[in-house]
Amino acid sequence: MKLKKSIILAVIFCTIFFVMGNAEACNKEDLKAEIVDICKRYDVGFYYKNPNNMDILSYNCSKKYDPASTNKTYLALCVFKMIQENKIDINEILEYKECHKYGGTGQIKRGSVGDKYSIEQLLKLLITQSDNIAARILRERVGEDNLKNFLAQLGTPVETEKCVNQDFSAEDLIKHIECLFKFILEKTDLSEKAAIYFSSGIYNDKIPAGVPSLHVLHKPGWIPYKLICNDEAIIYDEGNEPYFLAIMSQGIPEEEQPIFFQTLTSKIHEYHCCCKELQ
Repeated sequence: MKLKKSIILAVIFCTIFFVMGNAEACNKEDLKAEIVDICKRYDVGFYYKNPNNMDILSYNCSKKYDPASTNKTYLALCVFKMIQENKIDINEILEYKECHKYGGTGQIKRGSVGDKYSIEQLLKLLITQSDNIAARILRERVGEDNLKNFLAQLGTPVETEKCVNQDFSAEDLIKHIECLFKFILEKTDLSEKAAIYFSSGIYNDKIPAGVPSLHVLHKPGWIPYKLICNDEAIIYDEGNEPYFLAIMSQGIPEEEQPIFFQTLTSKIHEYHCCCKELQ
């Protein structure tokens, strides 16, 4: 009789523990619904991918947007690849010419035509300051054919005459980020430079601001007069496990862009943590 009572009590305690545990557990479907509600406010597409378990969450992920300066990611990766293949010397010196003049972001524009920069200096300015003139100089050095071949290898082929005019989707940007991630995993001096540059940018009010305590490698891009705003990132969670996130948008009022990206990123991170919790 005592044994029977003990078994009954054990079952009751286990049931209570199970119910309490489930009550406290996160709800993936509720989080998905909240994320969709956030996205419905604007013209936006995003793609989340966890490379460890291949979990994917997306919204309008195939819709093409103007990539703005996120196109500097694939440009930098192409340059790094050509350096690895000894097709470009990282110490090679290139000249800032009249044809490279351009406004927008960057510090080279504050210098003078005729100034000279090494490939390494240009890469750092390209990634950390989104320097538009550095991009023009490097595109000229790399050449359109090399860029097109590189993008085709990544699975994001170019259909326009120039790569810079190609629109991309959030799903496309994730392929570029995956390439960056694989490169960083090589743990070479060159890949270490890439990791440092992509984590040392001066524009951090989008995805990184949504997960302020985490390590983020990213490249934002925006065109104010078109209300284009994008960001693509490798995010290392609280357990130092990586996941990828790309967000693209058009039409969000400029003053609302940071809070939108921060809110969406934060909620997607909550979803990411929930998925890990439920594993």
